[in-house]
Amino acid sequence: MITATELKEFKAGEDPEMLDYEKECFIHITKDDPKEIYVTSSIKTTTDYLLNNPHFKPERHYLKNDRVVHLEGRLPISCLRFRSNDVNSMNYLSRIIS
Repeated sequence: MITATELKEFKAGEDPEMLDYEKECFIHITKDDPKEIYVTSSIKTTTDYLLNNPHFKPERHYLKNDRVVHLEGRLPISCLRFRSNDVNSMNYLSRIIS
């Protein structure tokens, strides 16, 4: 079993066997634990952000070719931010994740 510290040494990647529409990111917020969110992602940009976030607590991951292609875990809800205005970027994920 890989520890959280060891996992963060891997780079994010994408599963070449998955089609683009199969690569998803879910953010779960529940009333029973209002201080944390649960994130599930198979999108490289989001996975990279999670691996580099010092507050992220990984719970499940999948490796392929020494790259993290799927990641699940918890973040403090304070890491989630919704913006009321648009960001001038062609990368739509940068509008949400910062």
